[in-house]
Amino acid sequence: MLVTDNFSVVFVGAGCPVASGSTGMNSFIEALELNIGDLRPTTVEGVERFESKWPFSRENFWTALEQVVQTWEPRPNIFFERSSSPHVRISVNLKENVAGLEAWNIGLAVEPFSHFEEPQHESVRSRRVLDLVRAWASWYPAHYGVAHSQADLDLAQSERTFYSAETYETVHDIYWLNILGPEMVRRLGRERVLSTPAYLVEPLPPGGVLLVTRPTVADILSEEARLAQARALVHLRPDLHLEEVMAKLRERSRVLAREERRFEPDVADLLDRIVESRPLVERPRMVAEFNRYQSPDADEWRPCEAALSPDVESPAREMLRYRRELPNRLLEKINMTELALVPEALVRLDLHFWTEADDYAFGQPHLVRWLVPLTGAFLGEVMVRSLEGCWVPRKNLSEAQVLVGDRVYLPFVRAQRYLQSRQSILDFSLTKLYRSAERVAGARGIQKRQRASSRSRH
Repeated sequence: MLVTDNFSVVFVGAGCPVASGSTGMNSFIEALELNIGDLRPTTVEGVERFESKWPFSRENFWTALEQVVQTWEPRPNIFFERSSSPHVRISVNLKENVAGLEAWNIGLAVEPFSHFEEPQHESVRSRRVLDLVRAWASWYPAHYGVAHSQADLDLAQSERTFYSAETYETVHDIYWLNILGPEMVRRLGRERVLSTPAYLVEPLPPGGVLLVTRPTVADILSEEARLAQARALVHLRPDLHLEEVMAKLRERSRVLAREERRFEPDVADLLDRIVESRPLVERPRMVAEFNRYQSPDADEWRPCEAALSPDVESPAREMLRYRRELPNRLLEKINMTELALVPEALVRLDLHFWTEADDYAFGQPHLVRWLVPLTGAFLGEVMVRSLEGCWVPRKNLSEAQVLVGDRVYLPFVRAQRYLQSRQSILDFSLTKLYRSAERVAGARGIQKRQRASSRSRH
């Protein structure tokens, strides 16, 4: 399972629970307090624009509910949150139009999904979610509901959403936990639904059915779990074929499986972030490509003896420009003023430029003219600050150097190569040059200390 995956519950109820007054939410809050366990939220929030947020308690829930009911905005919502790990977010929308039907909904998200995979707790945590959803569905008539991996839901839903008419016409997928509303049960055939091969099949009032495919949600990408989903789906949909359904489920599991990443160490952080920034379906291909990728050796350096001397009228004033003016202008131009001049910022810059490459139209002369000086100065100043370097200013920026140990580096030359295309952002990343210089400086430091230690012994 992906580390970044969430566990998600969606409950779409029929009607409006507060149509006859706030007491209609009694069963909601009772079930939440009884079954939420270690996912208990810490805050409850009423009307967002009033910034009404209080510590979570039953009393404060009623306060938030009363505020929402009195205001009754276009989307009357109550939010619960737990900010510590696992992060929990619960939203209750008291009025929704779902495929022309009056409805309300509850959304519960838990991050990370791995909270449900811990071997010593997986059974009790899955059971608590089941008990919670069962309690809601037993008291409130439901149109539909699921509890599953959010990442797998995203892959399965594609063009559909929980709030489209298509979702309520027939069953398209079966997840770990499923609530089929009375209308869907009627369309599928009640006897057929109640005879579904599953871990749990339970009637719900007033005519819905609760289906659970496995005892826990922890192994939903396993072959056994996928087979349970497929058998339940083809039972409910005889027009589907088990082999075809399994092929689709296996493909989703392949996409979601966290493949081993053997990225080049100097740029591994950058490649990881690029992968995580892309849609799930693209990630396996990108991981395979990046596992094979090797960036060119950073060669924008010269030995110390080949260094050029400063040739500007005022080296101090020019260094001030390199150290403050140009880096600050870069951050203002790209709207990232929160970045500090530290090595981690280089990874973020690389990711920003790679992601926004189309907008920048890299390689265009006008872009290169203004962006190279800013980017090169930022890179050089990070090297100065973090590697105890020193600027050697020159009239021609491509000749400006940063002295680190027994080498001088050419950050503006690196920036010139870097800002040519999306591919060049990888091939000539700012991160790679910095890491190369850091490694050499560290090795020289070790050798220097070893020589000093050897002399002291003699």
